[in-house]
Amino acid sequence: MSVTGTITYIPKYGEINQSKILGVINSSPISGYVNRSIISGRTNLAQIYGIVSISDVYIEPILYCDEALALFARMSVQPSALLADLIDKTIIDLKVAGVWDKLDCYYRFDLHTQQASLLNWKGDLYNATAVNGIAWNTTLGFTGAATKYLNSNFNPSTNGVNYTLNSASQGITMIDQQIGTWAGLIGALSSASAKAVLYARATDNMLFNYINSSLYMAGGIPRIGMMGQQRLNIMMQTMVNGNSAANASRASAEVPSINVFMLCTNNSGTPTYISIATACDAFIGGNLGYGAGSAHLALYNINKYFRDNIDSVLLGPELNPDPYFNDDSLWTSTTSNWTISNNTATFAGGTADNLILKAPPINANVVGEQYRIVITHTAALANVYIEFSSGTGGVTGSGTFTKIVNCGSATEYFGIRTGTPGDVTYFSIKKVIG
Repeated sequence: MSVTGTITYIPKYGEINQSKILGVINSSPISGYVNRSIISGRTNLAQIYGIVSISDVYIEPILYCDEALALFARMSVQPSALLADLIDKTIIDLKVAGVWDKLDCYYRFDLHTQQASLLNWKGDLYNATAVNGIAWNTTLGFTGAATKYLNSNFNPSTNGVNYTLNSASQGITMIDQQIGTWAGLIGALSSASAKAVLYARATDNMLFNYINSSLYMAGGIPRIGMMGQQRLNIMMQTMVNGNSAANASRASAEVPSINVFMLCTNNSGTPTYISIATACDAFIGGNLGYGAGSAHLALYNINKYFRDNIDSVLLGPELNPDPYFNDDSLWTSTTSNWTISNNTATFAGGTADNLILKAPPINANVVGEQYRIVITHTAALANVYIEFSSGTGGVTGSGTFTKIVNCGSATEYFGIRTGTPGDVTYFSIKKVIG
């Protein structure tokens, strides 16, 4: 092989041995051996063949889009390369699908830090505020509770560019079902006619939709997934996972003149019907259409891709060799109050006790490192601790719970602790790496 001249390649990160070259190659002939498995982009060539002689090849560096770079600059902690790639892809996909330019606000609550998870991706305006210490978990998002919710700081009346009286939409993605008879998902109402709110009602599993009107429409639909509402002139729609779940003709009246709240609704400045559930993203903007090829369906698919990939970007591999309790011999406790059989760890009652893995235990040895713990238990009245040896992270009630716990010393290990009888059927431990 003979190659003359130079090949200049500026990588985005890492070494020159990349699997892809993306960009424009401006050269008359290119020949010779290029040590890449894929070359994509525009090549202004007549031919590429055989062993080559070239003068110079300059391949432009792979850069993030301007909107992604601007978003990264606003993050106190920079995302990893993998997370940056996922964010950049999401923005590009939103732009290509015609969604980006229709939105005033786009939030992803499931990023690597809480600060980053409150940012409005559309620009440094209307960044959300976490009110009263609302709980947040990386890869999951924010969980509403009494007095705890999110303020978008977006006022549709004064701040709306795409959101207008007769072209409006807003929505939120819930990853678990709301607790309580009524749950406010997103919205604001400053008067009876200036009302744009989306409620979930548990008694009949319905969503109630008001958007720029005192008139509502209801639809019987699930309350997990991407739920939204939109208006185009007199037509109102309730949307679930990118598709129309219900529609009706309702005249528009007035745009709300107060901030939109999320995980509750803003009733003239008072948070109402706070949703006891977790949201991973939200949006506010103009009408997104519906049906095949619509911006609304595209937004759902783009959000779903992000959710499908965020765990692999921000979390390390499973650290628990036995998360489903298949092997009793791997576990130990101080007393005999814990037993394991049929893929279940059972605490019979008595003195509170830790259930931990036998040597070597799962250790956290770097102070400040974070771990995501997922536990499923059936002790309805228990206070089950998903903990380090020093004891942190209680959860109450039965079900599946996710918490982020921090390493406090160099000698801590993970365990499960409770003093109330009950069963644990799943215990996952993954290090936060994003």
